Amino acid sequence: MMIVTDNINIAAVFKRTARVSFINELKIDNERIIRVVTTGGRQYSIDDVDYFLIDGVRKEKNKAFEILKSIF
Repeated sequence: MMIVTDNINIAAVFKRTARVSFINELKIDNERIIRVVTTGGRQYSIDDVDYFLIDGVRKEKNKAFEILKSIF
């Protein structure tokens, strides 16, 4: 399953670089985010993500899917 995040602001903060990238798509399998696709088209594993920013609020990876599920 894939969620396109056009109607909310969601960004990922990456572990090694602390870089923040806005997310265009989230790829989901078995109720778990497995890949993120940035607005630039690059794909990253969820293991590369430290945490998410959803509408400017920090959310840990394991809580982000629950929040997104309630939105969509």
